[in-house]
Amino acid sequence: MNTAGRVVLLIVGLILGAIVLIGGLGWLWFHNNEQALRQGAEQADAEARRYAQNHEQSECAGEALRRADACADMACRIGNTLFMNTCLSQARSSAELCREVPAPGEILALSRWAVKQCAAAGRESACPAEIYSPIAEYCAGQQPVLP
Repeated sequence: MNTAGRVVLLIVGLILGAIVLIGGLGWLWFHNNEQALRQGAEQADAEARRYAQNHEQSECAGEALRRADACADMACRIGNTLFMNTCLSQARSSAELCREVPAPGEILALSRWAVKQCAAAGRESACPAEIYSPIAEYCAGQQPVLP
């Protein structure tokens, strides 16, 4: 085998090794954090249900933003996404929730909309994606709200 062939095999081997290493580390992280993830999910669901009893859907994002300030790790962010999903499904319906929300597949429009929502909430930076993506997904599954 010539030098170019060896270099290609070496690069392919390194890439495959990196993929296996990353996959193994991901599995290890999940395995070590599985219990915390389950507890966080159950807690987020219960808190969202309690919050939703006295609030409208349009208020879910504000509460999730407040909760996001306390998030320091991935498990917390996952819990916050679950909070949003549960809150949206359990809170009182609000007509303005789905106005002007782009479809989930419209990535650029959705990004611009989320930035606009963050700015309206007084958060020019550090606006977590887990807050607004669930709104777009929820609205995509709903009938359009007519004025």
